[in-house]
Amino acid sequence: MAVSRSAFADSRLRIQWAKESLADFERCARIYFRRISYELVAEPDSDGIHEHHKLRLGKPFPLTLTKYTVHVVEDLRAALDLAACDVARIANLSVDGVHFPFCQSATDFKSRINSACKGFPKGITDLFASYEPYTGGSELLFAINELCNRSKHKIIVPVASTVGTSLPYIETSSMTRPIRIMEGFASDEDEITFAITERGLQWKYHAKFSFGICFGKVGAIEGRDVRDNLDGMIRAVATIVDEIEAESRRLGLLT
Repeated sequence: MAVSRSAFADSRLRIQWAKESLADFERCARIYFRRISYELVAEPDSDGIHEHHKLRLGKPFPLTLTKYTVHVVEDLRAALDLAACDVARIANLSVDGVHFPFCQSATDFKSRINSACKGFPKGITDLFASYEPYTGGSELLFAINELCNRSKHKIIVPVASTVGTSLPYIETSSMTRPIRIMEGFASDEDEITFAITERGLQWKYHAKFSFGICFGKVGAIEGRDVRDNLDGMIRAVATIVDEIEAESRRLGLLT
């Protein structure tokens, strides 16, 4: 005879899968940056005045890092949707159309929760509302939804970390425009611009770099460290599932 899974077990399984994908992401990133070679190049700016000094990575940014990032956020989104479905089941409601009530703005939330969580006990819907899963609310939580709904190309990019671009020695002469030192900036061609100077400037420098990985153009989390924010998303979703279960017990839906 088949044994039914306990409520919220599937949500916790997807959270565990997210943790495993994050561990795979960290391992892959360590290997990539340990083995990567790079060259320093200078390219003229289209303004005819400046040139960009770049660190060009020796091999393309591995797609497996994007794959693991996608796995994390999709498992976390599934964990939230599965938790909402479990609430419907234990409350003897239909699971058709039930999902965690992400929406675009606070003004949309009431209509979304009424459709996505129809008939849910007020204690549960109040709990969902407290998470503010919309633009302008919880940036980290809404980013899970945004990452799941957009194209997966270039959602993450390699960067020189904020404290990782260092030019401890610069020597130049006949400079008419200031040298602009860049930190934490990445282009779309596996290149990192670390300085912008006037075109043709003769200068000497020693550069030191450390590397990181940040989110690309993804709403409020653009430019943020991928590893730290994925970890934050996992912890946030785990807390939400725990709180949904606790509220379900308080309401007498679970014993």
